[in-house]
Amino acid sequence: MPELPETETIARDLHEDVRGATITHVEITRPDVLRDLAESAWPHTLRELVIARVWRRAKLVVLDLASAVDAADVTQHLVVQPRFTGALLVDDGSLPASLREFVCVTFAL
Repeated sequence: MPELPETETIARDLHEDVRGATITHVEITRPDVLRDLAESAWPHTLRELVIARVWRRAKLVVLDLASAVDAADVTQHLVVQPRFTGALLVDDGSLPASLREFVCVTFAL
């Protein structure tokens, strides 16, 4: 489990990379990591939401998601617990296949 400084770094870096991006597609490869929302609801619920802000709360990374129509109106939060690896990866297409092997959820932006 990453410590607080590592989680803070993950949140800050992710904020810089994905803030303002719209989720266009969600692919779930490991549904056992999901909580509080059925696997079948994820793609429909998250599609077309804008990532308004990424921040840290304790050892969690929180993504504030807003409606694409009114980006100032934050409607949902996606909370990620980094767990053992602490990996939240941004892939521009150059991520090695060896790292993709362990991906649980993919968001196309």
